[in-house]
Amino acid sequence: MFQRFRFHNRCSILVTGVLTDHSIAFSVAKIIQEEGGNVILSSFGRAMGATERANARLPKKAPIVELDVTNEENLKNLKQEISKHHSKLDGVVHAIGFAPQAALGGNFLQTEWP
Repeated sequence: MFQRFRFHNRCSILVTGVLTDHSIAFSVAKIIQEEGGNVILSSFGRAMGATERANARLPKKAPIVELDVTNEENLKNLKQEISKHHSKLDGVVHAIGFAPQAALGGNFLQTEWP
């Protein structure tokens, strides 16, 4: 039988990829909070507004750190940004997805990737 993992209130998890309340990342963040854990969300650029709107629908509003995983500077500063909200990080849920525009709408298998 599947048993849910119980988080203690000092457990902090970084969840990437929360853009809507229909995303897998949102559901994971919600469950972490419901089970007693702390969530830190990441976002950047134009997606930040979507992450903020989804964050408002979580049981408890989570801090959001700026993180573009393709940006060296963001990655270098990640530990410092997280430490502004929690003393340590216990885990990461990497739920960032990407597909070129041509892959959307049913052409995924035939699309050439950069």
